[in-house]
Amino acid sequence: YLVFTLPLWTAIYLWGAPALLMSDDNGKTSIKDSLKKLVNPMFAAMLIGMLIGVSGLTLPTWAEGAISAAADCMSPVAMILTGITVASVPLKKLFSDGRVYAVSIIRLVFIPLAFIGFFALVPCFETFVICAVCSAAMPLGLNTIVIPSAYGKDTTAAAGMAIVSHLLSCITIPVILMLMTEILK
Repeated sequence: YLVFTLPLWTAIYLWGAPALLMSDDNGKTSIKDSLKKLVNPMFAAMLIGMLIGVSGLTLPTWAEGAISAAADCMSPVAMILTGITVASVPLKKLFSDGRVYAVSIIRLVFIPLAFIGFFALVPCFETFVICAVCSAAMPLGLNTIVIPSAYGKDTTAAAGMAIVSHLLSCITIPVILMLMTEILK
């Protein structure tokens, strides 16, 4: 799973969060300012984690314990934040934005179909194909809410994307997996 999501998260941390969330000048920045925005907590933590993982460095027990405890809190905190955000937006507003449906359809239908098409042309190990298509077919995660919220941005569209994509995925995931099974026999 990590093999397929690492490039996505790298793109989010290198371009997405700095350019879309931390920019106050409508995208008109110099290269120097763009590079300065790379120094953000998300990218720094990812880089430090990669360096520790690649180097084989072992952390002191107390540091590993602190990191493990913080990691154990991340999912519950994200779910609480998501619940608070979704509860604060009127349901009509969540379900009335056409862009939310467009993004959800792209994420849940077009991206997985592109993966299936690719693997129909380029044969790979079955397990690899299943993992790739399954990860591509999943709904938009809680980070669509957590990251904008961390930067004090409006999370209304993000809440809509999370809710709509999760509801639609109840239909799209079985259909995509059925198509994958039929096409990639």
